[in-house]
Amino acid sequence: MSNSIETVINKYGFYSGNIFGDSMFPLLKNKTDVVYLEKPSENYVPKKYDIILYRRNSGQLVLHRIVNVSGEQLVICGDGETTKEYGVTKEQIIAVLTKYYRGEKPCTIDGFFYRLYSKYWCATFFARKFKLKILKFINRLLGYMKNGRR
Repeated sequence: MSNSIETVINKYGFYSGNIFGDSMFPLLKNKTDVVYLEKPSENYVPKKYDIILYRRNSGQLVLHRIVNVSGEQLVICGDGETTKEYGVTKEQIIAVLTKYYRGEKPCTIDGFFYRLYSKYWCATFFARKFKLKILKFINRLLGYMKNGRR
């Protein structure tokens, strides 16, 4: 995600576009899903399970999930990642995911199944590497079947 996304968010208060990368797989699919990000209000309080666009100290923009809040410090991890990032602060947050689209279908982040997925995915962090290998294998297999390859 580039600085132009941050410029759009600062100018219009939101950004909508495709995501690039697998760090939020299986929730968000690379080059397929469209995210809708909104600039947080001044009184926004980061919460566990929020998906935020933030700027790392290196300058890189990243879209990941808050997996824990400890005072002013946030612990962040992409759904497709196996390493947590510590020490992110509210000041680094540029936008918050408010919905996403899979094809034409809008997916909200306040629905029962989304909340269930978020809690399950974070609670089973210890098994994430194994779960991701299985999901990627299944996706690859489905891709081969869909394209008629053997």
